[in-house]
Amino acid sequence: MAIAKAELLFSEPIEQVFQQISRHEDFKLFGPVSSAELIQEGQPTRNGVGAIRKVKAMGVTVVEEVTYFDAPNSYEYKILEALPLLVPKKGKVELTQRHEGTHVLWTSEFTMNIPVAGEAVAQSVALFLSQQLKGLLAAFQRNLKN
Repeated sequence: MAIAKAELLFSEPIEQVFQQISRHEDFKLFGPVSSAELIQEGQPTRNGVGAIRKVKAMGVTVVEEVTYFDAPNSYEYKILEALPLLVPKKGKVELTQRHEGTHVLWTSEFTMNIPVAGEAVAQSVALFLSQQLKGLLAAFQRNLKN
């Protein structure tokens, strides 16, 4: 199994950061994301449990379902559709309030359905996805500062 991971410290309070990170429409703040739409609303908020979101970035469409939502501390999701050879496990976004700000840790676990070299390819994909998640968090951070 491979894990894509990104973390960043925000100066804003946890509630404000969680609101920004959990809104699907704000994914478009990150350049490679060309569209982000809500296919099905969740509970207790639009982007809560049961929400199905469709995100297009760099020619790849990802459809995800929010499976856990604990505002303002964390949410989890499962990927319903992604790259053909990618076998998603789960994604998780965790926020922790610290005296210097809000720490965000975003992880996405997956495997690759490729015989023989699958693990090596998965580790390369994890590195690339980690960089993309870090870029997305940085875009959220810039938006909150404006």
